[in-house]
Formats: sequence, structure tokens, C-alpha cells
Amino acid sequence: MTYEEYRAKLRPLTNEELIGKINQEVGKPGWVAARGRYLSALRETVLERGIDGGEAVKPTGLSLKYKVKLVGNRIVQLKESGEFGQI
Repeated sequence: MTYEEYRAKLRPLTNEELIGKINQEVGKPGWVAARGRYLSALRETVLERGIDGGEAVKPTGLSLKYKVKLVGNRIVQLKESGEFGQI
């Protein structure tokens, strides 16, 4: 898929569904070009909604070390649950 196709699939999702998509990527070590396009599209979709990405979602990339949750309009990493923490 292209970046634009990923964006088109992600745009209709709710904020909570986008958080779920981020959490699905936590702990996955593999990297291919398609995953890079997908993660870029996911990051841009979150940021265009005005969600505060906190430490997890920044204009330069995504941190996929910890699962996240949405608290108000801010994404919070679940560090207290340990690496690849549970929600």
C-alpha cells in the first residue's frame, strides 16, 4: 500500500481506534518499507487531529517501546506496566 492509501484507511477511525493501532505495533521488531509508510501515516493521522502525542508520538516519529493510552487529549506511555506493558 502507498502512504496515501494508509492515510485513507486511518482517517475514519476514532481516536481510541488509532491508539489501538499504535499498541498493535509495540514490540514488533521487524522493519520493511511498507511498515515505515504505515507508521508515518498513523503518526500524521494522530497529529493532524491535534492530539498531544506526549513522548510517544512526535513529528519525527513514533516511540513503540511502551503501550499507550489516551488520557483526555494526550497520549500517555504505560511505562509503569513495564516494557510492552498491558493496558
